[in-house]
Amino acid sequence: MKKYGYLFAINLICLIPVFRVSAQQFNYNFDSLKRVIQKHPNDPASIHACVDYAGKFFYTQSDSAFYYLNKAMALAKRTNNNIGYAYCLKNEGDLYAINGESKKAVMYYKQGLAAFKKSKENVLYIKILSNLAITYKNLGALDSAMQTFDQVSAAFKNNLHTHQDSIALAVHYIQLFDTYRVQGFKDDALFYGEKAYTLSKTINYERGIGYGLYVEGLKYYQADPALALKYCNKALDIAVLKNISELQVFVRSLKADIFINAGKYRQAEEELLKDTHYTAGSIRLVTNSKLAKVYYYLKDYQRALGCYQYAITLAYGLGYRSEIASTLENGIDIYQKLGNYKTAFVLLKKHEQVQSEMASDKLKLDYERSALKFRAAEKDKQLAQNRLTIEEKDNRLKRQSLLIMSSIFIIVLLIIVALLIYHQQKKLQAQRIKNLESAKKIQMLDAAMSGEEKERKRIAENLHDGIGGLLSAVKMRFSIFKNEYPELKASGAYNKAIAMLDDASAEIRKTAHNLMPDMLVRFGLDEALQVFCDNLNQFNQLKIRYECIGEIGRFNKNVELMIYRMVQELINNTIKHSNAKNAYVQLSRQRNVLSVSIEDDGCGFDKQSLQTAKGMGLNAIEDRINSLGGMLEIDSTLGNGVYIYFELDILDFNIKSNR
Repeated sequence: MKKYGYLFAINLICLIPVFRVSAQQFNYNFDSLKRVIQKHPNDPASIHACVDYAGKFFYTQSDSAFYYLNKAMALAKRTNNNIGYAYCLKNEGDLYAINGESKKAVMYYKQGLAAFKKSKENVLYIKILSNLAITYKNLGALDSAMQTFDQVSAAFKNNLHTHQDSIALAVHYIQLFDTYRVQGFKDDALFYGEKAYTLSKTINYERGIGYGLYVEGLKYYQADPALALKYCNKALDIAVLKNISELQVFVRSLKADIFINAGKYRQAEEELLKDTHYTAGSIRLVTNSKLAKVYYYLKDYQRALGCYQYAITLAYGLGYRSEIASTLENGIDIYQKLGNYKTAFVLLKKHEQVQSEMASDKLKLDYERSALKFRAAEKDKQLAQNRLTIEEKDNRLKRQSLLIMSSIFIIVLLIIVALLIYHQQKKLQAQRIKNLESAKKIQMLDAAMSGEEKERKRIAENLHDGIGGLLSAVKMRFSIFKNEYPELKASGAYNKAIAMLDDASAEIRKTAHNLMPDMLVRFGLDEALQVFCDNLNQFNQLKIRYECIGEIGRFNKNVELMIYRMVQELINNTIKHSNAKNAYVQLSRQRNVLSVSIEDDGCGFDKQSLQTAKGMGLNAIEDRINSLGGMLEIDSTLGNGVYIYFELDILDFNIKSNR
């Protein structure tokens, strides 16, 4: 829980110059405080002296701080000093919060609230409420934080008597802005940020003006980046002047977003690196999350991954859902670029869950606010009814019924809209997942095809250069024998051997060509299929007629090769199994649909035995077509040949035409 101490300390700094104790104040230096404690051990003045002296050790020696706070509490109990005792409890809670022990801090704040209620010290009561709300926020108890902040707002209504009280209200609005911001409630955050800005300008409170300028920049950074940058620079001047480190981080982060949107990634990096020396968890979270995005756009994916992993750990630890959502988006993009689609998919599901929780909590918050307003209106109605006549009561009831129906209608409408948005987001996420899976399948298929083609090329080269060369050498040697032994010219066996060598060489050349079709690489699918069919017509009894309809163009080389291999496999099946005399191959393209049909007049087969027939290479063909989002049809009857048709939608697998 140590990380929450940093956040509490930052929020506590906003409150230190604001709240005051109406009891006697002490302005001694630390040595004077120690003398007061030693000379007047039982005097009520020593209570405040001990607490103030403990403050010396809050950030350095917590053991010493606890010692003097406990000393003050013991004295307050002995003297029945409720104000002093409550003041000690409040500081005890502050010290636990600074040390990251937020649950203990909540316990002491609640005890302090009970004591403050007995003392009528309203400003001190507001102070402890505010610190309790901050601690609830750091614990991730959003509902409790919101309710406590509402109590603080109500307490301020009757306690704005001085300039310092107005400053305290401005600080309260800033805290509300930060609470809603980190939980992803942008509209509520901007609302309270603007209230803080308006009030701070009225009372000339520079710290609040700085936060207000940052809020204005947040409003305009997408619609008008130049204007937003001006607000940021003004806010940064105040933050540096007043040494408000968290505001400096917020402003630099917003400037980084503006530079990222403008494509100025190095300037964004320069802004963010100025904050890497801070140790507070919230600051490191903002900085590393934005750096991950910057390095992603700079294509430095390893550094982007490192920043992302550090930021997401902090985001989950702090419970800042808006930062969790934005950091997860960075992680999805980074892992996709690194080719780790499985992790990207897992992050996508987490992002969907966070977005759903944020939408659900927003709806719940709106509903609770409407319910509170409705209950308040009911109380007012009951009081008014005691003063109205029977006729006025009837009119009041009608108006109230209309108000109830309107409220119910608005709530139902909000729920319907939220559900529609949720389902739409769910559909979009499902489509993104489908696209990722499709891309992964195509990538795996490309890798398999590349491996197969490399092996085919190697075998073809071995046949052509190895066995083909060896056969040529043998033929050359036989030719020399013919010159050395003239009687071989008349030998039928010799001439038959020479003819067999020629046939073997031709067969090897044909086989090597089929293994690695050079025409496909040079001229594309149409020309390669035409040459393939022409070559088969020269060496087989099967006569193949080839026809191309439409302008086919050039595709991704792996897709062209895949289609060529499928046609090659189907024609080979026809030669081996159909006993056909004639075959017809047609290739056509209509807009984005590429289709291939192969028909023969062979023996065919029964449709009932189609699964058995798929053993002839059809399973592999069907798998390849399905992986590309295509469609395959097979039609055959005994004695009536076979008709095979398949088509592919070019857009489904992002074929890029070079026409």
